[in-house]
Amino acid sequence: MNEDVELIGGREPREILVVPYDSSWPDRFEIEHGRITRALGDRVFHIDHVGSTSVPGLAAKPIVDIDLSVDDPEDENSYVPDLLDSSLNWRRRRRRAAAERASA
Repeated sequence: MNEDVELIGGREPREILVVPYDSSWPDRFEIEHGRITRALGDRVFHIDHVGSTSVPGLAAKPIVDIDLSVDDPEDENSYVPDLLDSSLNWRRRRRRAAAERASA
């Protein structure tokens, strides 16, 4: 695993299942987008639907992956508790390099 990516909570013990595209996946993303926005407000500046469920027509694991960006991901106390209080399933995080933050 790349050292700038940390898996939170360990690997999930479940069978990997790829299913045909489900047209409800974008709607599921919008619901989660709203939950994240309500939890973090203006502390989150980007929320994206990523991964295979974000590609119309593509078969995928039926898990809607979401990438969110906060100003300082290392200041976890400023956002993680609110995500967890909202019952969001936070699995991974990636720390952006300083050069990436400067160009954003």
